[in-house]
Amino acid sequence: MKVLKIVLWVIFISLGYLLSADSETKAERHLRRGNEHYSQGEYEQAIDEYQRVIQINPNYALVYYNLGETYRLKGKLDDAIVFFQKGVEIDPNNLLGLFLLGACYKLQGELDDATSTLQQSIRIDPNFIMAHLGLGDIYRRQGKDELAVAKCQLVIDLPPDQTLENFSNAYAHSILADIYRKQGKLDEALAKLRKAIQIEVDPDVAPAWGNYCQGGIYLTQDKLDEALSEFQQVVKVNPKEGYVHYSLVCVYSLKTESKLAIEYLKKTFDLDKSFIEFSKTDPDLENIRQTPEFQQLINSY
Repeated sequence: MKVLKIVLWVIFISLGYLLSADSETKAERHLRRGNEHYSQGEYEQAIDEYQRVIQINPNYALVYYNLGETYRLKGKLDDAIVFFQKGVEIDPNNLLGLFLLGACYKLQGELDDATSTLQQSIRIDPNFIMAHLGLGDIYRRQGKDELAVAKCQLVIDLPPDQTLENFSNAYAHSILADIYRKQGKLDEALAKLRKAIQIEVDPDVAPAWGNYCQGGIYLTQDKLDEALSEFQQVVKVNPKEGYVHYSLVCVYSLKTESKLAIEYLKKTFDLDKSFIEFSKTDPDLENIRQTPEFQQLINSY
């Protein structure tokens, strides 16, 4: 999920009153350059420009979120958390900042910190749909399926979050589908996936979402080769999301192709450590869980 799209939108509408009149022009110039570098994947240059904004106004919380997200995309999650924490320290009631910090804790596998941070944002706004979705995802990783189902259903029942272009609603359906499939409730799983694939999702937020849902449908129908083909398409266009790689792990494990399953499991862990504990109990991984390679990988984290 490309959360910086939301960050940049908030920054542009906020810039006029967050910067003092005498520093606005210079800060805007550095911010614009930073955003341009970011959009082209030139992260070091983007970081340099964002740092220059902070030199002008060190209390500009939203730029810390930009820095945090840029470091996240560079794979430097510890640095990302530092900048997200700084943004929240400056503006503790900023829902976006709390969400970004909670999401980064989740990627680091620090699920208790992620949970408490997202719950903090919900206390500020009980209808903050992104936080409810994040908690549903965390509960799923922890094997707390009843809590995950409750959160996902709440996301579905809340008014659509147009900021995320309906992604929250669609992703909630996909989480429910995964839970139902692994509980053997195949008809319910298929119904959720067919609903998810019908929801129009901005490709900038979730590239190849239709392929991801179709892959889930094939997986539920035990059509593993077809599922593999769909998930491979998703990985090509959305390679930085752990859940995308994990879908390949599940298929390769079910196909008893252990080497490839382990390879993609490592990629998953590198992107999202919240999958580490989940992988220890996920029934899809039964075929690889007792292999020495699986144990070695788990122990390496």
